Parts: sequence; structure tokens; C-alpha cells
Amino acid sequence: MFDGIIKFIPLIILAVLLLVLLLMGYVKAPPDTAYIISGIKKQSKIIIGKASIRIPFLERLDKLNLRLIPIDVKTSSAVPTADYINISVDATVNVKISLEFPQFYPHRPELNHVFINNFQKMPQI
Repeated sequence: MFDGIIKFIPLIILAVLLLVLLLMGYVKAPPDTAYIISGIKKQSKIIIGKASIRIPFLERLDKLNLRLIPIDVKTSSAVPTADYINISVDATVNVKISLEFPQFYPHRPELNHVFINNFQKMPQI
């Protein structure tokens, strides 16, 4: 009686493990954050406002903030103007990352991934 049930226990365990791995790999990106999934494939997958599945332990998930980022700009010395007047500049610049780079580089859309990789290495604010 129990011999038939014992044969299915490894299959049940395998099915539960696959279900757990599938649930661990499910990611859903909010609309103000880009999720970059990289790893097995050469090209990274960019997800904004959508859901996707990544392979746990083999693919990496990075997050890129797409909101306005304030950056303080201060000059260390005086800057001459066109009227030969030296001024010191203290300003705040608001920067927003746009993923629509093909409008600037229509002949090189692969630069999107170069830009994204550079922004990933910036410290989070």
C-alpha cells in the first residue's frame, strides 16, 4: 500500500523545489525603477513597470533609480564670466535618467547597456 506512495515522494519534492525556485525568480519592477537582469545571456534584460522571471543564483538583479536625483555643484575656485567677472558658483542640479537613448544615438542602440552599466556603479542617494 505504501510502496506506491513512496515512489511519488521524490517527484513531489522535486516539484516543490521547482515551484520555490520559480517564486524566488519572479521580479516585478515599479514604474520609477529599472531592474536590470544580467548573467547568463550576453545582453542584459531591462525591466521597467513590468514583471519578469530571472534564474536565481545564476542571474544578477540590479536596480536603477529613474526619479529625479539632486546633485550639489560647487566650484572650488572663482570662475570667470564673459564679462571678465570672477564668480563662485553653488548650485543644485536635478538629473533624471532616461532610457530613451536611441533618440541621441540612433545608429548605436547598444550604448543603452553601456550607460546603464555606468550608472549602476554610482552610489545610491
